[in-house]
This record gives sequence, structure tokens and C-alpha cells, in this order.
Amino acid sequence: MMNPSELRDKVTIIKKELVHNKNYGVEEMKDIVVIEDLRAKKKTVSTRDYMRANADNTKVAYKFIVRKRNIDESMYLIHKDKEYEIKHVHEFEDHMYLELTCQEVN
Repeated sequence: MMNPSELRDKVTIIKKELVHNKNYGVEEMKDIVVIEDLRAKKKTVSTRDYMRANADNTKVAYKFIVRKRNIDESMYLIHKDKEYEIKHVHEFEDHMYLELTCQEVN
């Protein structure tokens, strides 16, 4: 069982959408805020197994635990001015929390 007091970090969930810019007549990517100031707990995934599987392209994976919201893999997470791509969303058995597996976007 997850203790809600462990959710000490604040994150923002965004979605990237292609928006038409009327001033320049071009389409550009815009960050659309979906959920702001969502409480989370950040954990680093064991890098040993991850590095073994991805020897050529080593990136550290992070897990963020948040209260259940409508979040999917097409969204991004912002934590302390760093942007993370959401790779996988796993719902806990109690249906109250989500575990988001993410990678930092360079």
C-alpha cells in the first residue's frame, strides 16, 4: 500500500500538439499543460539491467508514482525543469496510483 505522504515532488504533465501559427502560416509544436502541480514520488530504475539490455544506447530510466489520472504514453512529464518522455503507464492493483516509467529527453 502506498503512503500518500511519500508523494513529495511536484510534476506537470504536458501533451505536445501541432498548432497552426496564423502569424507565420506554419505549423509548430506547442506544449499543452494537461495536469499541473501533480504530487509524485521519483525513483531511479536499476541501471545495471537496463544498461545490459541497451548497451549501445544507454539512458537511465526513472519511475514516477502519482495518483491515478488520465495519463498515457503520448504525454510528457516535467520535473524540476527537466522533461521526461513517458514510456509506460502501469496502474497499481488498488486502482489509486499509477507508475510512470520515463526517460529524460535530451
